[in-house]
Amino acid sequence: MDEAIQAYKAFLKNYPKHELASDVMFRLATAAYTAKSFEDASFYYERIIERYAGSEYAQNAMYNVALVYSELKKPDESITAYRRYLKEYPADPKSKDLPLMIAGMYLEQKRYKDAITEYNAISVDAKQPDASRLEAIYRAGDIYNTQEDEDNAIVMFRRLIDLKPKDSVFRVTGLVNLATIYEAKQQWVNAVDIYSLIASSGGQKDYVDGAVSRMSEIKKVYADLFKKGAAPAAAVSTQDASSDTMSAAAATPTPEVKKETKKSKKKRKSRSAGSIGCKN
Repeated sequence: MDEAIQAYKAFLKNYPKHELASDVMFRLATAAYTAKSFEDASFYYERIIERYAGSEYAQNAMYNVALVYSELKKPDESITAYRRYLKEYPADPKSKDLPLMIAGMYLEQKRYKDAITEYNAISVDAKQPDASRLEAIYRAGDIYNTQEDEDNAIVMFRRLIDLKPKDSVFRVTGLVNLATIYEAKQQWVNAVDIYSLIASSGGQKDYVDGAVSRMSEIKKVYADLFKKGAAPAAAVSTQDASSDTMSAAAATPTPEVKKETKKSKKKRKSRSAGSIGCKN
């Protein structure tokens, strides 16, 4: 590998304007990346972007340099590079997953407010695939839930109610967390309503079976609440997940996220239905 790198460097030194110079420089940058010489790789990828703007090599270099910055533990530079790629090549297939990737990078850094801002933007972007919007809503709700901000967690998780596919692991897990919050608040009718949605979702069997079992237990213990003619509790409106609600959410400033203490984290984990790992 070192011999190849030296050969590429020699070629560029002797023939800087050769028609193959862009190809050789890209090979040099990639060889440096493979050799874990990340500083050199970032230098040459950035030079390709500058010298050969608009070319296929520049496009690939623009994406690859974001990966290099991640290896260099420079998340801000990596995020900036990904945003640059999104701006320049919005229709490229690799751009499809970048918004979620950027939000996930903020989440990994525990920059919760930035992560929620990104997830909220994805959730109201009609150009995003339904699956991405659904995941974004779940993850924003999960952050609020992790921080014990139950009111905002409820708002986000309720937006999952009308979304499809109904058996999505993100939708079902979010609804499980929502039902758990309602139980913690002793809002038994609302909890049963949500468990009913989980039971009919066609989702993961243990979640469905658990929801059916929990509904039965709640109705048995609080039978009076479910008798005909009993005063109704506040209904769970599926309209909260409508596009109008989503548009309104986009125009609403992102609430502050509370910092999580060791004590609150232990308490939250004891009641949470669990969360889905973050994409890399």
